[in-house]
Amino acid sequence: MPGSSQTASDLGRLVIEQRHRAGLSRAETAERAGMAPSYLEYLETSSAPEPGAGALARLAAALGTTISALTGAGMNLPPGQRQAARRPLLEVLSAAERRALLAPGGCGRALSVTPTSGSPPARSRAAASAPSHEDSSPANQEGDPHELS
Repeated sequence: MPGSSQTASDLGRLVIEQRHRAGLSRAETAERAGMAPSYLEYLETSSAPEPGAGALARLAAALGTTISALTGAGMNLPPGQRQAARRPLLEVLSAAERRALLAPGGCGRALSVTPTSGSPPARSRAAASAPSHEDSSPANQEGDPHELS
């Protein structure tokens, strides 16, 4: 396609990422956004695409995200300075998963909460619902976020 390049822009990479996350093909995404598949291909592969605000808004809506997420707004902010997720999901983590979050290269923080009546249930990452031996320490049973083993 004329104007396309082997090197996609940040916009192109983010659009592709969001499209894959939504489980949509390029044709499905283009149809939902009301644009030609060839134009979406241009946005994904061009080194310097220049979509209009309307095209970005339709594309964001088709992918169930925001214009900011597609354009990478806030990506260069230090950890903890970005906005919270649009639809946060509470997950039950094992002690090893919590340690990985707090270790070098992790996010540096983890939240420990005690469910209250009426709160939505947390989703477990583990397929088995039985706690491991690591999770049975008194610190983990009481929900102390400072002691992980």
